[in-house]
Amino acid sequence: MVSMSTLPADARLRNFISNGDPDTDPFQGHSAESNIEIPEEICDLAVDYYGKRLAVATPSAVLVYQIAAAGSASGDILSKIATGTDDATLLARLESPDIAGPLQQIGWCDPSQGSMIVACGQCGSVVVYRETSPRGFSLAWKEKIEGAATSVQFGPKEFGMLSIAVGSTSGLVTIFDNSGGSLARTGVLKAHLNGVSSLSWSTPISPATLASGPAVQSGYLMPANAPRRLVTAGSDCNVKVWRYHSEDKKWVEECALPGGDGIVAEDTTPAEHRGPLPDGGAERPEGPPALPSHDACVRAVAWRPNVGIPSNFLASGAEDGSCKIWVQEMEGQPWRKASEIRHDTPVYRAHWSVTGLCLCLSIGDEAVCIYKQSASGEWLRVDGTQSIED
Repeated sequence: MVSMSTLPADARLRNFISNGDPDTDPFQGHSAESNIEIPEEICDLAVDYYGKRLAVATPSAVLVYQIAAAGSASGDILSKIATGTDDATLLARLESPDIAGPLQQIGWCDPSQGSMIVACGQCGSVVVYRETSPRGFSLAWKEKIEGAATSVQFGPKEFGMLSIAVGSTSGLVTIFDNSGGSLARTGVLKAHLNGVSSLSWSTPISPATLASGPAVQSGYLMPANAPRRLVTAGSDCNVKVWRYHSEDKKWVEECALPGGDGIVAEDTTPAEHRGPLPDGGAERPEGPPALPSHDACVRAVAWRPNVGIPSNFLASGAEDGSCKIWVQEMEGQPWRKASEIRHDTPVYRAHWSVTGLCLCLSIGDEAVCIYKQSASGEWLRVDGTQSIED
């Protein structure tokens, strides 16, 4: 099953406040009116599109901080929150009686769709908070899914509607779409045995369109939207790619990325071995692939933003310290493992930069590693001196 343990409290932040003295009360010197709240335990955090606000998920609430004044650099977020400067203040504390267990993950919506935060909890609740004033948020939507929620993410705005994907310990991924004026459940993917640990939406721009297609052939740089796709990871050691068929209004498992150095076809499972789930559920092959994607539970997966090349890239990280880079040269072609990064501690989070040029990994021992692909295709660590094995 997917472990529900939370991330440790930010020791650096609390150490900063206490000036390094373990016997000092971290909150000493901060009055009740100081507008500062330091979380005892951090489950997840997310920065908004502009890098100006930080949402921190604690076991029982979401804390929203203003971390930079308009037009200024964010700087050291930890010290600004700790000292309570004008450009690092607590804007809101968001709590919902519908969430009985610890929060697991949070995320910001694209600002073009509104200023909203989505959060999911161990009790299976999913909530959306909408900003209603410069310093105020209110509960805008709530829903309950089967199992404990482990991962949640807003869909890309380019798909034309507000969408949310939620993974859970039940092994299901639930899709909510705002196609009729309100968010409603439109799809259920039976994704992974023993639980879903991570998910990520695909890039909204079709890589194939960048190289050919009506937009390029007509001479206009107006790339068409790609099909809606998701990548999911689970405790069954697998990474799977899903595609939405708009004609049938169903999600279909496109492929499961294989272990070893093999190449997987898009979807070769015979139709008689597929089984649909009700209410827009995904058709799926029966059973796992011959070789799992990783040799251990996969904790993180991230779809690389499109950077103007006709290729798709994925990054997946596992408890054994491996992070694999997967590539699909063109839509319709098979996925293959392009590189593998090895660490001595588990990989818990994976994030791409906005341009897709850098990959950030959160690993054990409270370490963060940043990698960048060289001109030769090698992934190099840019926050230190370590390079990786291809």
